[in-house]
Amino acid sequence: MADREPRFKYRLDPLMRLRATERDVLKAEAAQAAREVEAKARELAEIGRSIERAQVELRALYERGSDIPVDAQLRVQSYLSLQREGEARKRRELETAAQKESGVRSKLQLKQRDAKALERHKDKQRRQFEAVLGRSQIKSADDQWLLMRPKRTK
Repeated sequence: MADREPRFKYRLDPLMRLRATERDVLKAEAAQAAREVEAKARELAEIGRSIERAQVELRALYERGSDIPVDAQLRVQSYLSLQREGEARKRRELETAAQKESGVRSKLQLKQRDAKALERHKDKQRRQFEAVLGRSQIKSADDQWLLMRPKRTK
């Protein structure tokens, strides 16, 4: 009967795998949230640029002394008002997306901290297991030596 060296088994390995999967999912969610924030920021910037272009063109017309009919001025003001409302809506969407990203990132940090704590615990358990195994191997060697030494007779 051959003595097999016992292997280290960590009871929380399934939990570690679960945490790793959750961490991977949260990383994907964080990346998606970051992309959403970037997209919202680009949309907001584009709306801001379109408002700025319209205002610059309107100022240029006024500076040249162009005679702009009242109904055209009202349409331009209405257009600018709608664009500003759209800009405010996009700004709120951007803030919401940024808050969502922040929440996902904080959850990710918690999962990473949790995973690191489990890894440290596993390392500690492995060191304890190896220490016990080492002591038992030394004891076994001592027992073998005691059995093999010649017996003294008085």
